[in-house]
Amino acid sequence: MRFPGVGLIVTYEPEELVMEYKRTKFRARCWHCGKENDSAAPANHTDEDAVPNNGDLLLCFRCGAFMVVDKDMPDNVHKPTPAENREIAIDKNLKKIYEAWLAHKLGGN
Repeated sequence: MRFPGVGLIVTYEPEELVMEYKRTKFRARCWHCGKENDSAAPANHTDEDAVPNNGDLLLCFRCGAFMVVDKDMPDNVHKPTPAENREIAIDKNLKKIYEAWLAHKLGGN
């Protein structure tokens, strides 16, 4: 897999916080919904270092769009390329992460 790490981008807005795990300040604007996110956390709910690195994959907590960390970009992320989207589409772990996010958004926790 091309992506070294996978994380959730979350905000500190109380209505969006649903899980208690280590967060790291990291500003990134979602390419899809435009949400200005201000922190990142590991998707596997561990106490691992949550600092996103270039090439890591993030999931916007607001809209569920995947984005790739690119600290050379003004918003610190870029929209996945067609090749990256193909990798995302076949990764079973990413599918589970997305399904967990979707279940939460639909109220299934």
